[in-house]
This record gives sequence, structure tokens and C-alpha cells, in this order.
Amino acid sequence: SFGSQTHPADGNAGLVITAENEAEVAGVVAHEIAHVSQRHVLRAVERARKDQLPILLAMIGAIAASQAAGSSSSESSDSSSNATAAVVTGAMALMAQRQINYTRSNESEADRVGIQTLARSGYEPNGMADFFERMQKANRGNSGGYQVPEYLRSHPVTTTRISETRQRAEKLAAERPAATGGTVRSPSSLLLPGIYSLGGGTVAGLGENFGWVRERLRVLSAEDPAAALREYRALARAPGLRTTDAQRY
Repeated sequence: SFGSQTHPADGNAGLVITAENEAEVAGVVAHEIAHVSQRHVLRAVERARKDQLPILLAMIGAIAASQAAGSSSSESSDSSSNATAAVVTGAMALMAQRQINYTRSNESEADRVGIQTLARSGYEPNGMADFFERMQKANRGNSGGYQVPEYLRSHPVTTTRISETRQRAEKLAAERPAATGGTVRSPSSLLLPGIYSLGGGTVAGLGENFGWVRERLRVLSAEDPAAALREYRALARAPGLRTTDAQRY
């Protein structure tokens, strides 16, 4: 669900291309791992099963009541049909909204558990919040100024969600001081094994190599060479953005 807004060729490629360093990619991976470790899919299926029968029974009862009211009055059958359609639509909307609410609670839990995994793996915890901010900006730029209301979205990247992630990152950093630079603190690259040695075995070198890997992926995932060139020209013209050596290459 991350990254596809910025690079339509491939959602997974979009994740790496949108990120500025490996910690941001690791933050998304940790978030998704949390969905698995917390069994969110299984829990969602169980929740849907529990909700299905009560909502179905309530819908049947409301339909029966509306039809009975229509047949006992002088109103036309159209009114009864409209009432029945309204009941069915309302029940479907209720089921959908309950699923959205449950999914959003899962997202919050995945943020909380994922950032702990991120920190324990040796990455800068703020990488997760940094990527959320990047996603928020990308969504604003790609929406043409229109934003779907938050209550209708299962994965809203809101200011509240970002600030909560920042607070957790600060707490984790206080418990275990973080290195500067926003990249990995571990002695090797966890997402890019083999790349670490190219940087001379230093965290600074690793950060530089991530940029080269990201730009190669940008080219390989483009629809064609012309599309890649257009994307790089757009990057070069972007105000306040300085192209890197990897991008110029």
C-alpha cells in the first residue's frame, strides 16, 4: 500500500524511489511485518464473521417492517421499495464503515509494533515518521487538490498519525540513543547486503550507496527510457531540489 502514488510502474519500486534512506524503507517493512505478527488478516476475517449475522438479521427485520408498513397503508408500492433499498444500502454502508474502522485500528497497532521492530533492528526510529510525511506530501500532489475524507479511508496518513509516530521515536531514542544521519546504526546493511562493503564499511558510505540503488531502480522500473528521462528532467526542474550524483549519472 506504500509507494504506488509516486511511481505507477510498480508499487514496490515506488516505495524505494520515494524513500530518502534505508531507514525509511525499513520502517515500511517493519510496519508490514507487524500486520503479520499481529495476525491482522485473520482477526479481520473473524471480526467480519461476527458482524455479518447480527447486521444481516437486523437488515431482514427492517425490510420486513418496512414492507409491512407499506402494505398496511395507502402508500404506493414505490415507497415500500424505496424503504427496502434504503435499508439494504444502510446495512452495507454500516458493514463497510465497521471494516474501515477496524482496519484503521490495525494500522495504528502496526505503527506502534513496527517502530519497535525498527528500533530493535538498529535503524533510526524516525525513519517511519519521515516516510509518512513523504507519503502525505505525495498524496497531496497527486490528488489534484482533492482529498478523500479521512473517515472514508482505511489507511489515512494524517498529521496525528505522524506526530504519534514521532513521539514514539523520541521515546525509543531516549531509551537507546540514536546515531545521527537517519541511516542504519547496525554494523551492516540489513536491506542491502553486499552494498555496505562498497561504501567502505561506513554508515556514511551506506547512505550514499542507497541513492545509487534507488536511481537504478527508478530507471529499471520506468515504462521506457523516454519515461525515465522525463522523470529526471522533472526532478532537475523541481524548485528547491538539488539533484544527486546518482540522478545526474
